[in-house]
Amino acid sequence: MNYRYALYALMGYLLLSPLTEAATIQVTAEYKPAPYDINGSKFINTTPCSISNSSGPDFWCNGTASLDKEQAIKVETKILEKIIKNDQKLEHAITYQKFSGEKTVELIKKGSSTTHKMKFKLTQIGASQTPNAVKEAGDTGSYWLNSVKGDCNRRLAVWANSEILDYFYDIKTANQQSGGVCYNNEFKPEFTSSKNVTLQRIYIGYKLQPPDPLKMENGTYKGNITLSLGRNKDLDFGDATYSDSNVTIEFTLRVTHQLKVEFPAGSNKVILQPPKGWAPWINSGKTPNNLKAELPFKLWFSAPFDVSLSYCQYQNNGQCQLKNIKNSHKTNIEISYINGIGKSVPLSTSKYHFTNTDGTYINVARKLLFEINKTNLTEMMKYPGSTYQGDVTIMFEAEIPPL
Repeated sequence: MNYRYALYALMGYLLLSPLTEAATIQVTAEYKPAPYDINGSKFINTTPCSISNSSGPDFWCNGTASLDKEQAIKVETKILEKIIKNDQKLEHAITYQKFSGEKTVELIKKGSSTTHKMKFKLTQIGASQTPNAVKEAGDTGSYWLNSVKGDCNRRLAVWANSEILDYFYDIKTANQQSGGVCYNNEFKPEFTSSKNVTLQRIYIGYKLQPPDPLKMENGTYKGNITLSLGRNKDLDFGDATYSDSNVTIEFTLRVTHQLKVEFPAGSNKVILQPPKGWAPWINSGKTPNNLKAELPFKLWFSAPFDVSLSYCQYQNNGQCQLKNIKNSHKTNIEISYINGIGKSVPLSTSKYHFTNTDGTYINVARKLLFEINKTNLTEMMKYPGSTYQGDVTIMFEAEIPPL
């Protein structure tokens, strides 16, 4: 028996586009939640790291991971004339970033009103400062920052020289939910203020809590979120001139459910015989009521699927047949799908659509029934000692949405 299965794939595209002269950043995600995965379905983020890993592995991002893990991206927006001033105001600290908490994205299925919710939260935040003001303003005596205060933790690595300070802070878990502020205001006593400091780009890390794909219909889902940029906004890097006022993230999620069919070894051949075998009928002069064979299999599915007889070596009006190997006589064979409650569904070369109304089915037992009825068997008995054969291909196909 042959079967076809379609991967449960979901491709997500996130588009970041500040309002004026901002670079567009595409982020891709692929989701392969399998209904037979005992560990649960996972959304896989395949976004290439948008920042060089020259500072060492896992400094900015770690490549492919499930969507609920942190991923870092850079946003090419300029924040000019940033004020760094030793005046006890946090927004004038050497580094300062205030950020909002968790947000909800509404995903709407294309072509319908079906909606699902997805959570978005910031997990890291940072920027690229030029020139590097740390040695001039800070108390470390170098171009490097050794600490961060507030609602962030310092990462083990940053990048610094006289011209550039690249920093990236881990947002504390509680503040990923509620928002917060983190900063470094450890000034040397004699420092007053610094001029012409620019943040040439900002960095954010994020993670998503997507909906359960096994509860989503096949199709394409779209949603977006806008993070405001500026003083006392969603992303606040202190007193400065901001070239952009928003960062918009647009999501496109494609869902294609997976189907898995598992047949036991030796299932490529079935032998039909009377329900109790041939022994009771030999030399009886009578014809059995039918010939039949059952083929058990296991099935995993989480969405509608189709089953059909995609190939019959011999057929007549959409019904498969077997042929007498000694002559040209043919007889119809009935092939049926037996569901979980024992209901028989006749199969033909036309697709039969099975709907999924009760959620996810994992490793459920099903059967295929092959049968020759008494009328056809009576005709076959006119050729005693004959063997009837024929090849049949049964196709299982997951319902795949259009692009």
